[in-house]
Amino acid sequence: MVLLDFIRVTLLTSIVVDGAIQSIRPEDLKGYNKICHSLTSEPYFEKSLAVESTWTVYYSWNLDLSNTCPELSFHYPDDTAINRIYSQMHRYMQTEPPWSEAVFEITMEGRRMLLFNDPSGIQGRFQGVPLIEDNEFDFAFKSTKIPLLEMSIKFLEGGKYLISSSCHVGGGSALAVRRKGRPKKAEIDAVAAAYDFGKRFPTCIKEW
Repeated sequence: MVLLDFIRVTLLTSIVVDGAIQSIRPEDLKGYNKICHSLTSEPYFEKSLAVESTWTVYYSWNLDLSNTCPELSFHYPDDTAINRIYSQMHRYMQTEPPWSEAVFEITMEGRRMLLFNDPSGIQGRFQGVPLIEDNEFDFAFKSTKIPLLEMSIKFLEGGKYLISSSCHVGGGSALAVRRKGRPKKAEIDAVAAAYDFGKRFPTCIKEW
């Protein structure tokens, strides 16, 4: 499954690599909004922690990323980054964000997305606009305009882990770990097991 399929149903980033397999059950979809907002009931998100590291996804919920090993990076967007996504995406959006107020550009496997603070003002809650090329948009969405993608992101254990969840569609969630200084597998397993977000899938299996 390519990026555009993933955007249809979720995530963390609404960005994913080629080869991921959609595996979402109807029963997993019912509580996705509750799951997403539960992450920010006790929010913990600091911009400096996000941009200091590259993050590797080791678990996903309700989406099988197969044996991919996606890496996620946060960057402060400059005018060039904002204009690149604005010029491509503004005509495809149901609602346009305040483009000049973008707080992050996320990159993942060559894909990009701008994040904006959610109007609620809740720490760690964001709206996103992914960069989708014309040919990809025509294939995935036909003439349908897309909404702003809503998500929640929270740091765990002082910033050792990052957990994110889609608030908008599908209920996809992901647990990522700093690439540098990765904890042992048993520790990552224990953190993932504490979250009952639906069907859980390990990723990056070959590295384990």
